Amino acid sequence: MKKGIALLLVCLLMLLSGCGSEKIEETEEVDPSAVETTMIDDTEYDVISTEEELRSIGGTLPLSGNYVLGNDITLTEEWTPLGSEDEPFTGRFEGNGYVIRDLKVNGKEADQGFFRASDGARIHDLILEDTEISAVNFFPIVRNAVDTEIEGCQVDQKS
Repeated sequence: MKKGIALLLVCLLMLLSGCGSEKIEETEEVDPSAVETTMIDDTEYDVISTEEELRSIGGTLPLSGNYVLGNDITLTEEWTPLGSEDEPFTGRFEGNGYVIRDLKVNGKEADQGFFRASDGARIHDLILEDTEISAVNFFPIVRNAVDTEIEGCQVDQKS
């Protein structure tokens, strides 16, 4: 009986400690109603101030939305470019003089850039510093831009 209880306790401890199982990281979802908004030229923009809010574009925040950076953001994990060929970014993105740092993209050439694809979008004053893009890419802002207005953007590759 004592051996059975001891074995049960060992199994319970292993289960609670996660021993033998892969740790699954949860991505924090951003509630769209909790994102601050501002008006620019009579258009409402969501103010993006955190990495979590930035990563929510195309998830809980629509690819058709209007976004403006509220401060500098330093990325802590590899970046998944926004949009796709089937669902491109179609909104507005204003860098507002702020910087996104440490953009790292490692994937096939078609998946490179801050945006993977855009169509009819407007991207202004986006500044990317200390970027690492694995494939040779002449389009680090948007890999596949269709009818997209890109103005005042800068990219500083890590050496």
